[in-house]
Amino acid sequence: MQKYGGYLQRFLAFLVDGLLSGVFSKFVTFFFPGQQEISNPLSQADRLTNVQTSGQNFIVQLIIGIVPLLFFAYLISSKGFSPGKAIFGLRVQKESGRNLTIGEAIIRELGKIVSIIPLGLGFIWIFFDKKRQAWHDKFVGSVVISSK
Repeated sequence: MQKYGGYLQRFLAFLVDGLLSGVFSKFVTFFFPGQQEISNPLSQADRLTNVQTSGQNFIVQLIIGIVPLLFFAYLISSKGFSPGKAIFGLRVQKESGRNLTIGEAIIRELGKIVSIIPLGLGFIWIFFDKKRQAWHDKFVGSVVISSK
């Protein structure tokens, strides 16, 4: 019988993956210095009306949002784990034991938005679920198991 991933392991893995996403975000915005001024409410208001800056802002936000999502989805579908999950000995798989498809992994990653919106209730759900599935796991029939 498989052992489901522990609460603390999952939380710490989530933090590690979030840290990696944050580092990537800072790396991208480093190459777009105007991006930091846009996010600063004390910057000049006329910068906000500049169409070029607004277009650049959209592209940067798109990169920051999509690249990590695709990166983590690819790792989950091909390896069964993200960097954080690998560090803490966790593996994501279908209840049947097979890896998620890339489509399922993308849906799972997007499902984290749904899990967090109502005060994180979708994540808290693992405390009440016998398979320790968060909402985003239930969306695709995945489980997080301890591989140690």
